[in-house]
Formats: sequence, C-alpha cells, structure tokens
Amino acid sequence: MNQNKKIFCAALVLLLCACNAQKQESIHESEPEETIETAEESTVPEEVQENHVIWVKEPSMKLEGTDDLASFPFILGASVEYSGYPIAWHLANPDEREGIPEYREDVLAVKKDGYYGIMDFDGNVIYPFIAANVFEEDRDQSPVRYQPYTGYIMWKDYVGAEVFDKDFKTTSFAMAGGLGGYAPQPYVLDGKLLIEDVQTNQTGPFTNTYGLNIAVNVNDADRNPTGCAVVSKDSEILFETEGYCSGIVNGFLKVSENSDWMNPGKTGFVRVKDGEKITEGTVYEETGVFSDGFAPVKKNGLWTFIDEDGNLLGDPLFTHVSGVNHGRAYVEYEGLYGILDVKTTAEKGIKMTRQTLAGDYQEEELVIPDIAPEKPIGKVTVNVGNLNTRSIPSTSGEKKEKVALGETYDVYEIFENEGYTWYRIDQDRWAADSGGWLSWQGN
Repeated sequence: MNQNKKIFCAALVLLLCACNAQKQESIHESEPEETIETAEESTVPEEVQENHVIWVKEPSMKLEGTDDLASFPFILGASVEYSGYPIAWHLANPDEREGIPEYREDVLAVKKDGYYGIMDFDGNVIYPFIAANVFEEDRDQSPVRYQPYTGYIMWKDYVGAEVFDKDFKTTSFAMAGGLGGYAPQPYVLDGKLLIEDVQTNQTGPFTNTYGLNIAVNVNDADRNPTGCAVVSKDSEILFETEGYCSGIVNGFLKVSENSDWMNPGKTGFVRVKDGEKITEGTVYEETGVFSDGFAPVKKNGLWTFIDEDGNLLGDPLFTHVSGVNHGRAYVEYEGLYGILDVKTTAEKGIKMTRQTLAGDYQEEELVIPDIAPEKPIGKVTVNVGNLNTRSIPSTSGEKKEKVALGETYDVYEIFENEGYTWYRIDQDRWAADSGGWLSWQGN
C-alpha cells in the first residue's frame, strides 16, 4: 500500500513461548480421478453432468463468511511482490525465511453462527467455531490470523492471543507490543527512481535491495501520485501504468482508481512480465489476488473468477468467494457454501452459468470436532483474599471470577508479564502471583 506522504508502518511483535513442531505433512492436491468421482456423485441429472461445474464439495454448508489467513510480513518502506497462497506471504523476503514456524496452507478462517473456526479446502472443520470477534471496530474482521515468525494465532483480546501449531492445538499465549517508525517510500519522477531521506529532507537515487520486484508510485513534481511503476530487483523500472499501486502477487500488479488504500475504489490487474493490462483498467468493484492462476473479481455486486489473461470464467453469480487454493475456492451460491474446483472447471472449458451451476443443493450438518481436554501441568493454592482473575495474562484483561482464599486450582499454562507470574486455571481465567499470593506446585 503506497501513499503520497510518509507512511507510518506498524507491526505486532509477539512474545511467545517456544513450542515443539512436528515435521509438516506435505499438502496433497486431489488427483483428477477423485475430482471426477466427486462430480459423478452430483445431484445434477446425468445427461447434463458433462457440462456442469466441478465441485469438490457441492453447496451444502450454511456459513456466514470465509477469510483467507493472509500473512503480512513487516517489510518497512516498500510494497514487495508476494508469492504463493496468502498464508505463505511471510516467505516474500528470502533473507528472512529461517525460523519461520511450520504451517499448513490448505486452511482458512470460517464464520458460522457468529463465531470463527478453521476449515480446510476439502470442507472439513479443523477447529470448532468458538472464536469470538474481539475487534469491536470491525465486526467482520476475523480474530484468527497467521503471523510471521509466530504461526497461527487467535486473538482473545486486543493485546493477547493464543498461539497454535499446524494442528491447531494451543501451544502458548502471546502478548502484542508496538513497533513502528516513519518509512520513506521510493517513487518514480521523470523516469528516475528516487527516495527522500526523512532525516535530512534530501532526495536521492534509490536502489532496490529487497531481492524482489517492488511497486512504487509515479509522482509529479509536487509529490502527488499520478500512476504506478514496477521496479525489478535490479532496480530497473520495468514499466509505468495508469492507476495506483495496490500490491503485487504471483506476477500480477493490482492497481486501483484511488490512491487511498482505505478507499481504493475499483481495481484491475497488470501482468508484471510484460506490463500488459489484462483488465480494461480499473473495472471491478473488488478483487482478490491471483493464486494458482486465478483471481476472484466482483462485478454488479456478485463474484466470479478470471484467468491470467483476464478472461471471465463465467457470470458473476456468487454472493461470496474465498481465494483460490490449489485450484479450489469456497463459493456461496443461493445461500449455501460449496467448494468449487475452479482449475478443473476452467480446464474443461465449462463456463460458470446458472445452467452449469444448477442443482438440488441441500444443507448438511457440519461435523464439528471436539477440543481434547487439557492436562494440568501443576496446581496453585491461593494465599490471599479478594484476588481477581483476568481473561488474559495482563492487568488490561477483562476481570473474571475471583479465586477463593485457601482453594487449590489446576494450572494449564504459566506466563510471565508485567512483573507478575500468571497461572491459567481455566480456558480464559488467569490468576497473578506477586510475592506469595499463590503457591505453585508442579506435577
């Protein structure tokens, strides 16, 4: 995201307990035979199946939305090119890959009955729908994220979150702190790549040191943005184009009609390798990003997909869609969510129309996994009266029920913060010890 002023960048720094990670299982993409078998089990009459879209899972899930678990690496002062599915964007900078926790990328956050859980692209519920939205300013913002160097997190409050391993088993609690600064943005003026030193207010040449393509504003003499340019890792200006920079993913530059990233207006795409517009300017109300050769686009209030040449794969008919993961995407059609095999449908030359989407789709009950009961790691005995517990291990957490003087409680986790030793005695109850308030006994 680029603006014509110095940009204030902020990143959450999560301090977390080390957790043991198992070797990541390889992500398996369904073989064509399995996809065909799914299609043969369709409720669509046999005589029209040959020209019917290919479902991984037919519309049968009553959900309230999906949210790609996009990872946003903290790269100060530049809009670098990301690659892969959004959860893998933390690998954008080759120099910062060491120490990244293991993860699985075939998952997304899903909302149902007001709560969030985790599902995969086969339609399985991986983590039950128990995560509440703590972001009061944005009720549609998912509390489930993927953070660089941390892994999956589920925010319990504005300042604290549970940290999960790749199997979504809680491994530790993390607190968030602030880190930020003014980041000068490189820009193009009269065909030259420049940057302003915010310390000296002097402007000089800019060299791309990120090892990746970057998107930068094209400015006029008054520093007002007039367009967007892509700069190679060798600091060569590859091309300039109309519209404002909205990021580069998997070889495609997204441009918007407004320079304000909070209100970008309509968007479109430009292919990076040749600078060719694959959409007729900024024509879509909203767009996702290209992944696995396809991008979701919104027109006239509904969604469909385009390929890498900008061709529509069908009519805008979906109320909501996810990003494309290994050729698959969640789509909402006539009130029910299914998982569409976008790649196979496109390869077969099947257009997404009401006719090729037709079917007798019925809601099915999702199988919700239970959370395995935790095993306590020890006990604490309360030595003082009138001691509150908190929803997170911080004095800023919501006050919970007091612990009772003389009572002993099982402990499931220990966390040091704010000069206190915090003991978790329930799913969201933490008791603090300071100089003998509690007596700890490990198992």
